[in-house]
Parts: sequence; C-alpha cells; structure tokens
Amino acid sequence: MRILAAFGMVVLTLLGSVAPALAQTSAAEAAATAPAEAPAQIAAPARQSFVAAAVQRVGPAVVRIDTETTVVRNNPGLLFEDPFFRGFFGEPDGFSRPPQEQLLRGQGSGFIISASGDVLTNAHVVDGADRVTVTLKDGRTFEAVVEGADEVTDLAVVKIEGESETLPVASFGQF
Repeated sequence: MRILAAFGMVVLTLLGSVAPALAQTSAAEAAATAPAEAPAQIAAPARQSFVAAAVQRVGPAVVRIDTETTVVRNNPGLLFEDPFFRGFFGEPDGFSRPPQEQLLRGQGSGFIISASGDVLTNAHVVDGADRVTVTLKDGRTFEAVVEGADEVTDLAVVKIEGESETLPVASFGQF
C-alpha cells in the first residue's frame, strides 16, 4: 500500500511540472493561429425581448405579500425542553417557563388579476397567516384576506380589502 501511495505522489509531481510546459505556446505559433481581423460584433436586435415586453406590460400588477402569523411556543429557547436532550439530562428542577407567543413573518409575491382587488399568489405564502398585507410597485400598501387556497396546486387568491382606487391588473391572453 505504501508503494502505491509513493508511486501516486511521483506521478502527481511529474504531471505538475510537465503540464505547464505543455500548455505554453510560442508567440509565433499564437500569431500564426490567430485570425487576421477580429470578427464584427453582432448587433443586438432593435426590438425588445419578449421577457422585457412582458415585464413592462404586467410589472405594475406584480405585488409583494407580507404575512404575519402568531404561534404559541412551549418554553422557547430552553434546551432542556427538547425531548432529545431531556433523555440525556433529565428534567430540570423548577426551571420551566410558561408558553410564549412568537410572531412569524413571511414574504412572497403575486399579481393582481381583477380590478376588484383579487391577487393570485402561492398557497404556501399565505398558509396559516393571521395578517396579510399587499404592497404595490408604486408603494401603496393594503390589508388583505385569504379568499381561498389549494395546497395541491400551491395557488391561493387574496382579496385586497376596502380598495376603491384603480388597481393595475395583469392581462392574460385575450382578456
């Protein structure tokens, strides 16, 4: 085994010293193989790509969705309350804290699909949310409620509450 390891080290050493020499070419060889003139750069198409056009058309209807969920944690932060560690260390004497509420925040995106304020988003974004806030690209912020969600397709519809202003709406196909 030691002989094989020594042989491997010798081969690696030789390859390390020979490889740079093989990779070098003379200036004359490089000049002979280089093209006489650099090829002309291809001009970019004058029209916008379909992605840029779609972003311009639908961009104002894209929204940020912020969520807040309140959860109750039993003794948050206590190492000894974890069943795994309790098995090693046992129950601590007189060292427990009451359950505490914790605010979890989430964020996602969606887009407005109707002038009445319906927003299409992912179901996992709003799953279990106590409070949903929708922020438009222009900075306006609105409270919203989850109208419905489908976990299988991971789609949800959120409704902007009390909106009387005009909202940008994403257009689909011929609609």
